[in-house]
Amino acid sequence: MLIEARWPGRFQSGIMDKGYDYKAIYEQLRRMELQAVIAYNPRQEGEVLGFDEHFAPTCVREHATVTIRSMKP
Repeated sequence: MLIEARWPGRFQSGIMDKGYDYKAIYEQLRRMELQAVIAYNPRQEGEVLGFDEHFAPTCVREHATVTIRSMKP
């Protein structure tokens, strides 16, 4: 049974892990008029300039930019 047929208007998005990062999944969610929230799967792609392996922005020297906050008030 289709999700939309069983629970019409109940869902706004499809939240999935990177194992579902395929074009067919995005197309199905679009047909269902749902917003896709799927973790990115790099699939043997080259380095993404400006970001480290965890997709944190890097500075010109390729160091990750991290905000450190004090635990003290």
